[in-house]
Amino acid sequence: MVDHVNELTGSREYDAKGNLIKEQFLNGHALTSEYDDMGRRIKLTLPDQSNIYYKWGPKYLDEIQRITSKERFNYRHRFIQYNMAGFPTKQRLSEGFGELSFEMDSTLTIVAKKTRMQNQTDENSSSNKNRNITKDPINYTYHHDGLGRITEVVKPYQKILFTYDIWNRRMSKRILDKIDGEWTESLHLSFLYDDQKEIGAIDEEEIWLKQLKICAPHLVNPGDQAVAYELEGRPYIAIHDLEGNVQDLYSILRGKLMETYAYSDEGVDQVFDYWNQKISYSKAKNPWRFQCERLDEETGLYFTGGRYYDPIKGEFITPSIDPDVLATKTWNQRGLLTLSLPEYPEVEQAKPNWERGFPLPSLPKS
Repeated sequence: MVDHVNELTGSREYDAKGNLIKEQFLNGHALTSEYDDMGRRIKLTLPDQSNIYYKWGPKYLDEIQRITSKERFNYRHRFIQYNMAGFPTKQRLSEGFGELSFEMDSTLTIVAKKTRMQNQTDENSSSNKNRNITKDPINYTYHHDGLGRITEVVKPYQKILFTYDIWNRRMSKRILDKIDGEWTESLHLSFLYDDQKEIGAIDEEEIWLKQLKICAPHLVNPGDQAVAYELEGRPYIAIHDLEGNVQDLYSILRGKLMETYAYSDEGVDQVFDYWNQKISYSKAKNPWRFQCERLDEETGLYFTGGRYYDPIKGEFITPSIDPDVLATKTWNQRGLLTLSLPEYPEVEQAKPNWERGFPLPSLPKS
């Protein structure tokens, strides 16, 4: 693929069985994959040459291991029990953090979760909501391309520039600050994707993996496929509420809770620190919060499925480009996530289709 506007090229390589073995993104970075004889991924190599390993049982994924670029074991996540729909209802978290289990009703709706972490038991059947959360809007203007995608956000002393590929995946984000009348670049991120899922970002100034989601090939919680985050080089475990939002963030290195998050119905969030005190930003620098999507702190907008969502307005501010990407999750009258039974192709290998969109248009309003 070629981006003639920015003069960038990318490519995809497949093996004889049709498995994607390498993707070179338009931002210059690449992911490579290895598969077993059944076409299941067993290794994902990241741009820094670190790896994620997948260990499979006869039918389902048993374990995910994270190995650093120095071939040092970092952490693992185990799947202990699956239900008939292929959802892992019992999981063992990284060493020292206990277990996570889910309960589902007859309609395959996740109705409860139970965590045993740090010798504490926490049973949750509702989300961490606070409908009174409000924030002042951020004033800015934006420019878009012919497909309605935001390419530039302009604030009085700051500009934010974005680029995309042909699948509407955001490839880069650059922040320019006006200092003494001159525009100076303060941040340049290049994003990584596993198919359509955004899984991390490279800091181009320091050339390191700034943010990473460690993902399973299927849904593992009410929000997405992630079993762990790596933020600024530090590993974390994210625990989600029943509506798919990140609720608690635990540090694997420190072995304790670092941040919690509360949300309004529309997605306006409030961050709390270890002492349960309100803070104005995530000190862990966690970008994935509401619906596990990426928040741009500079604008207050979430980027999902090629679109931008404003939680203060409670609406998307850019048009839908590919309707198939959106609304693949459904919500029942209680606002809880409902899973669909796996759909099996007629000839191809049977795989549950857990791809998810952004269900906000159907969220219940207070």
